[in-house]
Amino acid sequence: MFGLCGKGTVFGYGIVVRQPKKIILGKSVVVSEYCILDGRQGADGQSICVGDEVILSNNVMLSCKDGSIVIGNNVGINSQSIIQSTNGNRVSINDDCVIGQRCLLIGGGNYDISSKASLIRTSPIINDGGVTLDKNVWLGAHVSVLGGVTMGEGSVAGAGSVVSRSIEKYSVCMGIPAKVVKKRN
Repeated sequence: MFGLCGKGTVFGYGIVVRQPKKIILGKSVVVSEYCILDGRQGADGQSICVGDEVILSNNVMLSCKDGSIVIGNNVGINSQSIIQSTNGNRVSINDDCVIGQRCLLIGGGNYDISSKASLIRTSPIINDGGVTLDKNVWLGAHVSVLGGVTMGEGSVAGAGSVVSRSIEKYSVCMGIPAKVVKKRN
């Protein structure tokens, strides 16, 4: 059914899969109840690529609308989180990341609203460069990471933060908008 599905991968109840041939799942992946794997992409190739030993908790949505999502090895994505990539704005989550409950990572989510004469819904999506979480990043519950952001290796975003600017490695950020509050030793 999938482009590739590794040994030991397990699926919960009520999963929705769109364009499964464009989805790659590594070894020992857990796709829990009511997850959505939406591989819609206009071009050939993979839209969702999930590494080994990844856990997608209940109600996680991975959504590509002409974009791509790449998830490394040993990543945990907690319940009700949404990861979306649109219009070529890739979302990359590197190895050993932990994503808390109800997080939102979105690459390419903003319309170009510079023209008053155009309908917003028909305006083009701005190329924001997508989202990158380097290795060993931790997002607390309810964190939003917006397009154009890179969170450096070992960085942390506190619960409820809105990360709208890139964060240096081994930094802890909090707030709306998120600001670095300390460095990890």
